[in-house]
Amino acid sequence: MESTNVVPKWNGTWELRAYAGKYECSTDGTCELVDQREVIGVDNPFYQAYYYGWPVHGELGLLTMYCNQGGEAECPDWVTFSLQGIGSGPRVAAKSSEATLPKDLRARQERKLDSSAVRDLLESVGDGDVLLRSSAAELPKTVKR
Repeated sequence: MESTNVVPKWNGTWELRAYAGKYECSTDGTCELVDQREVIGVDNPFYQAYYYGWPVHGELGLLTMYCNQGGEAECPDWVTFSLQGIGSGPRVAAKSSEATLPKDLRARQERKLDSSAVRDLLESVGDGDVLLRSSAAELPKTVKR
């Protein structure tokens, strides 16, 4: 997360905040914000020899990222694509699964990327019906495509 919206926390970590937005667009190119999620990342910028018994010997960096959404278990799929910049320009293809993941997690990620929900989302983005944006500040209610 490259957010400039940073809050130092009592334990030395940083809390980075960003906003992901989903817009629905009309044929005249006007897009209206239909959903916005605050995304919080926790970053540890300090050198660590070990973390919970695991060797690090360097900076831990981003520890976790989550949507601030009142207890829902997962962020909507579009949030990830918004933060990756997919859906805000000509690039609409989902990235392939992470090669460094263990085999079972990689298979799970590939199934998710090939799900009908993700395919439908990317098709809507490609058709110009949906625009995805992210920002360190809250997003405007309307934008032009």
